[in-house]
Amino acid sequence: MRRIIRLDRSTLLPLILLLLIIIASAYGLLCSRDSQPARMAGEENEEAGLEEPEAPDLAAVATPAGVVHLKRALFCLDVHKRKPVIVKSAFNRRVDYIFCYTVITAPPEGVNILHRWILAGQPPFERRLRVQGKNCRVWSCRRLMNKEPGSGRVEIVVEEGNMLGSAVFTLL
Repeated sequence: MRRIIRLDRSTLLPLILLLLIIIASAYGLLCSRDSQPARMAGEENEEAGLEEPEAPDLAAVATPAGVVHLKRALFCLDVHKRKPVIVKSAFNRRVDYIFCYTVITAPPEGVNILHRWILAGQPPFERRLRVQGKNCRVWSCRRLMNKEPGSGRVEIVVEEGNMLGSAVFTLL
């Protein structure tokens, strides 16, 4: 003999919600096993309590205060908690701001560096930054006014005028 179960609205709604919760949690477990979530640069080392591995120098310049080393120079859309967010070298013209993020090792007394932004159709823009100590993270930001396609660059210059390095980006 068959038994007929009748459900009214007061019992049907909680059952449907419970079923949706079970399906969503099962799907979440499957997805988390298959792929890692996107992370910002260096975040996995911070969670594990490890320091970032020593990066090789991109360039080095001798100054009266000591040797200045360029470890990293990259472009990103933002900097959050002293880390670059969405690292790119080619940007859509709809972007309003681009950040140049650098990691520099300087003498303990510190030195001044300069981010010199050179973009086609815009006057050069310079931002002075003070760096001091090992793996000092500094960045500058440039608002894009003339959004013509092409390339631009940031020259990283030490206070005495010595070129430490440069980084190039493209507007699409």
